[in-house]
Amino acid sequence: MLLVISVALLGPPLVSVAIRRLGGPLRRSSSAALALAALNSDAAARRLAAAIIPLALAVAIGAVQIFAQDTVGAAADEQSRKGTITTSSSPLVRVWHPNWSTP
Repeated sequence: MLLVISVALLGPPLVSVAIRRLGGPLRRSSSAALALAALNSDAAARRLAAAIIPLALAVAIGAVQIFAQDTVGAAADEQSRKGTITTSSSPLVRVWHPNWSTP
């Protein structure tokens, strides 16, 4: 939740800085459409941030959903190679080793 709030609050300043840095070549472009797009984005940075921030958050949440399974799988592989299995069926994490009599 803290990430969502911080991205929402820092979004407009970050978009403004990005537009200033990336908009320079567009403003100097010979194409009128690119120059107008850069000027419009600079003038309406808050509106542009309102469109970009939800997309960035959706991509971040999607990436977490996609890569969480790989991360858990890699951790399980590492634990099986080491011979320890960590379970979190209770609030306290229990560690079981094959040399112990009961898990």
